[in-house]
Amino acid sequence: MKHILKRICYTLVILVSLNFMMDATLTSVLHAAPAQTAQQRAKEKAKAKKAKEKAKAQKAKDKAKAQKAKEQAAAKKAKDKQRAADQRGREKEAVARVKQSQATEAKKLQAEEAKKQQRLAQEQAYEKRVADITKYNQKAAAYNARDISHRLGFWGQVGYSAIFPANFAYNASSTIGSGFNATALGGIGGGAGVGYQLRYKRFLFTTGAEFQIYTSKTSLYGDNKKNPEILRTYTPYDGYNTMSLNYHFSPMNDMWQAAYVQLPLLFGMEFAENTAYFLVGPKVGLNVIGNSTVTSTCAVRVSDKEFSDDIIHALYRGIEQDINYASSKQKLNFGLNVAAAAEVGICLDRWMQPIPEKGKKLTPAQKTLKKMHTRLALFAEYGVLNIRPQVSDLASATDMPVTMLSEPNPVQQQKADVVSSLQTSSAVAAKLNPFMTGVKLTFMFDLPRENKKPLPMPKAPLPRMAIQVVNAETGNAVEGANVEAHWLKGKLYNKTTNSKGFTRSTYPKGEYSIWASKLGFYPSDTVSYTLERDLKDTVIIALRPEPVPIVYTLCGHVHSIDQNQPLEAEIRISSVSDTTTLYDGYASDNGLFVSNLLEGDYIIHARHSGFMPLDDTIHFTQDTLNFHMTRIKEGIRVRIDNLFFATGKTKILPQSQPSLDNLYNFLSENPTVLIMISGHTDNVGSERNNQILSEGRANSVRRELIKMGIDAERIDAEGLGESEPIDTNDTEEGRQNNRRVEFTILSTGGADIKQIE
Repeated sequence: MKHILKRICYTLVILVSLNFMMDATLTSVLHAAPAQTAQQRAKEKAKAKKAKEKAKAQKAKDKAKAQKAKEQAAAKKAKDKQRAADQRGREKEAVARVKQSQATEAKKLQAEEAKKQQRLAQEQAYEKRVADITKYNQKAAAYNARDISHRLGFWGQVGYSAIFPANFAYNASSTIGSGFNATALGGIGGGAGVGYQLRYKRFLFTTGAEFQIYTSKTSLYGDNKKNPEILRTYTPYDGYNTMSLNYHFSPMNDMWQAAYVQLPLLFGMEFAENTAYFLVGPKVGLNVIGNSTVTSTCAVRVSDKEFSDDIIHALYRGIEQDINYASSKQKLNFGLNVAAAAEVGICLDRWMQPIPEKGKKLTPAQKTLKKMHTRLALFAEYGVLNIRPQVSDLASATDMPVTMLSEPNPVQQQKADVVSSLQTSSAVAAKLNPFMTGVKLTFMFDLPRENKKPLPMPKAPLPRMAIQVVNAETGNAVEGANVEAHWLKGKLYNKTTNSKGFTRSTYPKGEYSIWASKLGFYPSDTVSYTLERDLKDTVIIALRPEPVPIVYTLCGHVHSIDQNQPLEAEIRISSVSDTTTLYDGYASDNGLFVSNLLEGDYIIHARHSGFMPLDDTIHFTQDTLNFHMTRIKEGIRVRIDNLFFATGKTKILPQSQPSLDNLYNFLSENPTVLIMISGHTDNVGSERNNQILSEGRANSVRRELIKMGIDAERIDAEGLGESEPIDTNDTEEGRQNNRRVEFTILSTGGADIKQIE
């Protein structure tokens, strides 16, 4: 408060002082006014004139300025009008763009909807096709799995044969004889045939045509077998009944021969682990050859009631003698034969068929023997029908095969007619049944069998899934990150992000565990995702960067060697000492890759679809490096690295699986490629053994790829033995380089190669 009053007092003093000063100045001016001179008035007049001129100039200037302002206002108005028109045009263009954008968006949505409908139709068509192929393949598998074979072959048999006679008439009341009986002594018979055999599992059916010969020696005798002599008495002179001729026939045999063409219908099965078999069934035979041959020894003796025996022998010495009778073959027509047949034997396949040596192919002769089935058996056949020929004329039929001529001179009785015993009256009611038993040898050959080939399953229309990898701190896209999507049904998919951090690819539907990694970042957490349809949403994975030390930048350009065009190649840089991966990524679209590595020696690996892999050792200081890759073409030969076999064997060791997987992936992603797998060896051992070993190893790789699902028609294999060394065979290292397996691209089918390892 004290300070405020002080300031007010100072202000009042200053105001009073100023008032006195103004009064003094005014008084001074009033006293000086009369002293102004005319010169001063002239100056003032000139000054006033000048001011008037200045005002006039200012007025003209103001008028010009006003005119200019008016013109500027008009120009501004016109400009504003034009600007408004332009704005309206821009607004119209914006509206048109919005409408165009809306139309484009509508078309895009319509196209996407059409694409979804198309993919839905594809999935439905695929499911129907899979169902049809599955049904067909099941039928084909059932057909191919049948244990059935068709065989053609031939056989031969030999053994004991007989034609058993029965019901020959023996007439004890005959005046000149008593007829005769017959019994079979048998003979040697046999035959041969050709035919067809059906084998289903263990059951057999055999039919065909065979030629069979029965040979049977038949003994003719009188009233019993103990007294085989057949006695016939004849009185040569009428009215002189005291004398008679006695004909003693012993032995008397009739050799019957019958040949048949037969149709066998035999059924049976194999047993004892298919080492033995049996067949039973009927055989129907048609007679084609039949004959009879009668042989006998006849002792002629004379008896006379008026003379003693000594006188008789003296008188009739020329008549009493032994005579041998024999007929030529007489044709007979034996009847239809139906025989019950059976055979049992062993299968000689395990001893007769060749066993292929490991690594060797069967020769043509061995292949023929492999298809042959040999059987050795005991057989027996018995005819159940009567095959006796009919007697041609019963009225004139004799009761004996040997008929004496009724001549008055007894000496002429040496003449006789000989006929078959089957054409005598004693055989009118006879029955004949053929029989044969012996050994049978059969050879059967498998007919070619064509199996139904299963149809391949169509490729499933896989849905697409988008995965983006970003920097967890900045949110920026991470290029060259390795994304692994593990399908919970068993397969692992590896992809690498592009310059925008994306991977977009097709995958099977189902549950996935997804994670990402990249050099310089901590590995991501695992993300679970269910893939049901195309691009439902984007799976985002954030990578947290690791602290990066300040290092020199190792960078380089990758170009194709033929066109010098940049390649977005996969680049992996590893340490020379322990092959640890130090950088793993992709070159950009201009072929440039950049890593954070110190100066030193490194191994660089470059991979790009359709180009040969590049592996090189480099020394890096600070310069930009240039790498050139060679495009893959038909005829390129690639060595399969890290493929291991047992020493001197064709068995592939388990540690070779990654290399087999790489080759399988290459063939799977390039379904039109045909390759030739070539095996090579060093020169240790014989040239023949090395050739066999190289063929075996190449075929082992081929079989493994076929087991993994590659079509066998796409893979050929060959063994080149020691013929194409790539290094010296004088050192262990050189020999190890020569022991290798390679594959050559025979054809790409006109498609671009996608990858190669």
